[in-house]
Amino acid sequence: MTCIIGAKCGDGVVIASDRRVMRGFEAMTEEKIHVVPDANIIISASGLTGMTDKFIPSVLSELERSRVRNLVEVIMAVEDTMKDLNERYSQRLRGIEEEKGGIDALVAGLEQLTSGDAKLYHILQNGFAEEVKTIYLSGHGTPHALPFVKLLYHPEILTNEMANLAWYTIVMVENLEIDQTVGGIPDVVILKNGEGIKQLTQQEIDEKKEKFRNCLRETQESLRNCLWYKTTPKQ
Repeated sequence: MTCIIGAKCGDGVVIASDRRVMRGFEAMTEEKIHVVPDANIIISASGLTGMTDKFIPSVLSELERSRVRNLVEVIMAVEDTMKDLNERYSQRLRGIEEEKGGIDALVAGLEQLTSGDAKLYHILQNGFAEEVKTIYLSGHGTPHALPFVKLLYHPEILTNEMANLAWYTIVMVENLEIDQTVGGIPDVVILKNGEGIKQLTQQEIDEKKEKFRNCLRETQESLRNCLWYKTTPKQ
C-alpha cells in the first residue's frame, strides 16, 4: 500500500512517498518515485501493485519512444498510457474496490523540461490529467496523512519546508502505527522552478530521523500542555 504526497510550493514542486509495498502477504521495501533525470520528470503511482508494475515501465517506454519536447506532451503520453492500461484490465479487475484496483498517478516536471516553472499533475484512472495547484495525496495512507498536511501547508511554502513536512507526515503515520500498510524510509524528490531534480541524500535522511524523534516528543508534550494534561505516560 502507499502514501504519496504531492505539493505545489512557492518555488517549485515536492513529491514524497513511503516505500512499503505489499506483494501477496509479504511487505517489501521498494522505490515508488521514478525520476527521468535528463528530462526533469518525476512519476509516482499508487494502486494495485501488479498494475503499477506495468504502468511505470509503460510510461517510461512511451516517453522514450515519443521523444517528448515539453511537459504538455509528457502529460498527454502519461494520459494515454493510463487510459490504455485501465481499459485493458478493467474487466479482469471487476469486483475489486476501485481505489485498490486502478492506478492513481502524480507527474511533475518543468514546463520546457529543462527550463520554466515546475508543475504538478494528477492523472486520473480514466486517462485525464488535471493540474494540482496546492496539494494532492494518493494511496491507502491518505486519510491519515491529509489532516496533518492540510494543517501546516500553505501555497507559499518553500520546497525545502514542504520536503520536511511530507517526510515527517509519512514517518509519523508509520511510527504512531496509524496505518500498518505505510512504512519504510520516505523518498522525497524536489523540483525547483528552472532547476533540476534533487533527491534527499542518505546523510540528510539520517539527520531527519534524529530530528523527527526529537520533534515527535516535543509535539506530544506541547499537545499535552495545550489540552491541560496533568498525567504523563510511563517511559
